[in-house]
Amino acid sequence: ARLAITRNSGLPPSLSRFGEPLGVTAPIRLEAERDGRLRQRLHFVGVGLQFLDLVLAQADGLVGDRERFFTHVNRPLKLLAVGGDNRWTGAIANNRAEITVLNPVELTAATDLSDFDALVISGVAADEFSTETLHHVATQVADAGLGFMLLNGDHAGAAEENETILMSYAETPIDPALPVSVEPRPFMPEPPPRQVAFVMDVSGSMAGINLAKSQEIARYIINTFLRPQDRLDVLLFGGGDTYLIRDALMTDSNKARAIAAIDTIQAGGGSNANGAMALLERDRQLDCGLVFISDGEIVELDAVNTHPDCRATVFAIGKTSVPASSPLNELADPFPVTAEFDPAGIEIPYFKPEPRDRFFEPGDYTPLPLNRLMHISDRLPVPALPLAGTAITYLRENADLIAVRPKLTDPVLAYRAYGAGYVGVFTTAIPDAWLSAPEGQAAVTAWIERLAAYQLRDRYTFKLVDSRADLALTIALRAQ
Repeated sequence: ARLAITRNSGLPPSLSRFGEPLGVTAPIRLEAERDGRLRQRLHFVGVGLQFLDLVLAQADGLVGDRERFFTHVNRPLKLLAVGGDNRWTGAIANNRAEITVLNPVELTAATDLSDFDALVISGVAADEFSTETLHHVATQVADAGLGFMLLNGDHAGAAEENETILMSYAETPIDPALPVSVEPRPFMPEPPPRQVAFVMDVSGSMAGINLAKSQEIARYIINTFLRPQDRLDVLLFGGGDTYLIRDALMTDSNKARAIAAIDTIQAGGGSNANGAMALLERDRQLDCGLVFISDGEIVELDAVNTHPDCRATVFAIGKTSVPASSPLNELADPFPVTAEFDPAGIEIPYFKPEPRDRFFEPGDYTPLPLNRLMHISDRLPVPALPLAGTAITYLRENADLIAVRPKLTDPVLAYRAYGAGYVGVFTTAIPDAWLSAPEGQAAVTAWIERLAAYQLRDRYTFKLVDSRADLALTIALRAQ
């Protein structure tokens, strides 16, 4: 008798997408009327749920029996790193991925990308590749599910007004795949509808002239900047955390009601803003504006990280200057407010944005995660480690924004599905401090693994029984 072994083609693991057989092993001749042990080495091209067929046939070709067996195939990720700056590869342990490193000139339209789970290009401008090469990469992402990440790098040696690495990919075949627009947001004299939230300190220390100045500032902003299509929330903290106004369209009549309500505020109570900030956590929109008014005599803002998506404006009431240690600095650079302060004499960036004439924003910062905007299964680690500078970009529709730069709210890390693939952008460089810290290494590893079409390979166990008439599949979550 002869035994033939057939493997599936290694297409993505889906019961509805098993492919044509990938070759048949040379038949193995079995001696008649003899028992024996058979060992055959097999190689599966794909990962995940795979199968093989065993066919037992007589010497004359008559098939006597046929069985199909399923198995779960795993292997480390296969990554292609093209740089530029490939320091990020040092964050990934050998047992997590096999990394192939190429110089930019070695990546061409003829490069076989089918064996890789993801391609990472770091610190390499688009003009170092041919248009054909970039089209090849974009096609592999969209059609074959290749993961792709583009890292801007640190912009070293270039002026802030010079084109960033990310900008070089504008209007290339790669551009449509990216989760961010690689050029600064166009200046719009008439911006889309705003969602504005006031958080006002009405604690005991705000009594008297301080509260009067707060009310004056609120009246000015409402009357001057809010349009009928804009929405307003006003939250108070001090004697409790309450909505004074909630999600009100700023029609003329609603403006009058809002100002009348603000004029009735009385001071008294404690100085903890975290409850009010937590209330705002619900139903907050991207590109919102937060106006925070306080004398700064408050406890630490431990809830500030729930609103890195809001462009904040802070007024420090009764202050001629604000010390660097003040919790107000966590939100924005505060405007000191004395008794002589006139709100009409300042420019508020959220309401009067200026065209940005540079493409890289320098300066050190700690990235802020947007976990509250993400489903728990989509969240990625963003440790409190320092970064330097950001290429100025803005988020595209249907993109997943993972982390932003505080105060400026520029994207730092974002992803987006593109065809069958998943694409990420990191708008600065991954510094050595991240690569030497365990939490930094874990974060970078998670960011890269997110690109793979098949993730969490050890998360599930499969039990599949083929009874010829029916196919029964049981999937269980593996205990961690």
